[in-house]
Amino acid sequence: MNLLDKLAWKAPVLFDGAFGTELQKRGLPPGKSTITQNIENPALVKDIHISYIRAGSQAITANTFAGNIAILKSSGLEGQEVELNLAGMEIARGAAIGGVKAAAGLGPTGEFHRDFSQKRIEGIYIRQAELLKRGEPDFYLIETMFDIREALAALAGVKAAAGDIPAAVTLTFKKTRRGFFTEMGDPAVESLKALQDAGADAVGANCTLEPPEMLELLRAVRNHITIPLIMQPNAGQPEILDGKIVYRIEPRAFADGLVRLMKEGADIVGGCCGSTPETIGLLNR
Repeated sequence: MNLLDKLAWKAPVLFDGAFGTELQKRGLPPGKSTITQNIENPALVKDIHISYIRAGSQAITANTFAGNIAILKSSGLEGQEVELNLAGMEIARGAAIGGVKAAAGLGPTGEFHRDFSQKRIEGIYIRQAELLKRGEPDFYLIETMFDIREALAALAGVKAAAGDIPAAVTLTFKKTRRGFFTEMGDPAVESLKALQDAGADAVGANCTLEPPEMLELLRAVRNHITIPLIMQPNAGQPEILDGKIVYRIEPRAFADGLVRLMKEGADIVGGCCGSTPETIGLLNR
């Protein structure tokens, strides 16, 4: 069984869009950790979740991307680890009504592992996954991973803590003249196959790539993967305009890009940086 089977979904499935850029649009200062809003402004966090659900998202991801202990320590937030993770999962669980699924979101540790330790990284993700499990997620979403070793360790850690709760993993790739690779030089097909072989319930890509590039990536990997494929592109590349980060792809053009991804074999689509509830809502019009 895979993610679609376990959650009784029929492809294509629509996830939500960006969360961090939505918080910034609504007043979060640049550089401030997004996860702090789970306790400083929970009503705002819930409102963003609800906005995506009203737009048609069939799953929302808890605002816990930055909740692993490595990231929290780098932000001076390690003393709030339990509170921040539990609050984020509780908000998402409370927002997910009407059959909408609530995912526990996990991101990278932010470390480049010259002294990589599988056991240490697994332990970081076991620790966060066990916390998030207390909030009763429908599935785990490990996303924006740029090192296949860390992605595999994260998956192993989550699976050790999750029990029967399914886990999906998305990597972030760059397009090069030789194809698609992670920041650490991991090739797309081999990396996604490794995650599939390690027991992921769905795999795919998020962030960095815009819809046309994500479509190229989908075409390159779809015949090599037998579990559901997730594609969540960016709404452009971040630019600074009048002191604010902006993304140039208009919602209609972005939504059209998601439609093309679904038509060419993406089982699950959604948005990453710069995408909005408006973007997601256009897929239902």
